[in-house]
Amino acid sequence: MPAERPIDRWKPSPEPPKPNPFIIEKKESGLKLDIAGTSEGKEGRANNEDAYMFDASRGLLCVADGMGGTRNAGMASKAAIESLATDAVKATKVLKYQEIINSAPDKKLEDHDRVSVENRLKEYIYGVAGGRVRSQGGGGDTTISLAKLWTDNRGRRQLSVANLGDSRIYRFRKGRLDRLTRDQSLLENLMQEGLSDTDGKPIVDDKDVTRRFDLETVEKRAQKSGNFKSLSNFMKGEGMKNASIEEIRHFVTGGLQHGEMPDTSTYDTEPGDMVIAVSDGISDNLTDDEIAETLAQAGDAESASKMLRIRASMRSKDGTHPRSKPDDITAVVMKIN
Repeated sequence: MPAERPIDRWKPSPEPPKPNPFIIEKKESGLKLDIAGTSEGKEGRANNEDAYMFDASRGLLCVADGMGGTRNAGMASKAAIESLATDAVKATKVLKYQEIINSAPDKKLEDHDRVSVENRLKEYIYGVAGGRVRSQGGGGDTTISLAKLWTDNRGRRQLSVANLGDSRIYRFRKGRLDRLTRDQSLLENLMQEGLSDTDGKPIVDDKDVTRRFDLETVEKRAQKSGNFKSLSNFMKGEGMKNASIEEIRHFVTGGLQHGEMPDTSTYDTEPGDMVIAVSDGISDNLTDDEIAETLAQAGDAESASKMLRIRASMRSKDGTHPRSKPDDITAVVMKIN
């Protein structure tokens, strides 16, 4: 029999109400932005700890995933999203980040470049969204991934992204899927530092979550690496002589609760691009190739978000598949028409 995975020990609480999938209506802006979002709670759990928002008039989309293992995780994700929906709009004093967050996507930001826009997104996430989460108490933590479409002083459409944790933002262009954010996770850190499997081959992605690595090899690296030391302590604590990607991919290293600074970057856009923000309920259950395959079959933002949710939901319930992971599932899609 295969070794038991940590996820195998998950059991649903007794007869909770089953969460219903919901979808916010498709919206378009003057720039012809087609945006839609959909979310589904984890089967067997009453509360959906994912939260999301989008706003075509601001060229804005965001996903927050309450982090399992923290109290009030769902409250934390909703607080982060509410800050974007209310604080950035209603504040009486216009601050630097509000000029960026609230700008129409087709309005030229004459006094800003990529660096200043990214700095304003950091200011918002660290100070406003993070401040709201930290001030509510309860210890809840959440990821956050945000994408902002804006126009530079030369009239070029730019997409700036910011993220904490392992919720992701992708760009789908002409059949190619590019991941625009880097997971803040133990697995990502280990891959960057040269984690190898039991055959000595470098692990560079999570496409095959069954690949395994030895404790002995991890311990050798632990003397010089805090990430490998964390992995070594986990494996020894669980009595593991070897472990798989599946057994460590849920360890997130970045969140709003502890005041970390988000990663940011900026990319060009083209008509026809799709920008996709997802919680790990999508990216854990589906490979990037499967996400790309799904998007290629979708004609608009609404069908793309629905198809991603449905495919990930079906996978999450398939206990025979190695990627199967029961979780909240959220996808928000913006198509630049």
